[in-house]
Amino acid sequence: MSSLVIVFSTQHELQGEKFAGYVKDPLYEQLLKNLIAAEKLDFVFEEASGKTPTIAEKLALAEWGPNHYLDVDPNRDQRESLGISATTNEPWMIGTLQMRRLQTGSSSNRTQRERSSGFNE
Repeated sequence: MSSLVIVFSTQHELQGEKFAGYVKDPLYEQLLKNLIAAEKLDFVFEEASGKTPTIAEKLALAEWGPNHYLDVDPNRDQRESLGISATTNEPWMIGTLQMRRLQTGSSSNRTQRERSSGFNE
């Protein structure tokens, strides 16, 4: 028996109604259905931060019944007990670091965040 794990990434706004800025996109749901069918998947792991039910969770329940879906991203209240920072994935607007550098006139003291972001001057 072979095992297959597929990592599929998407915008939070597509995952489900409980996400801020939710966008109902029928093509997202169809893409998930096609992926499940084409790869003969039998389980969905998802980073949903407790904002369930998501589109993927609903599809898993309809396709296979209960116990074939797991939200692997604990909500903020649970994170600290697991050694995870409560504040993660905070919004960070593209270009804000460049603007800060222009305002201060400094480009030599780049922060670690700037270096790791791939920002090139």
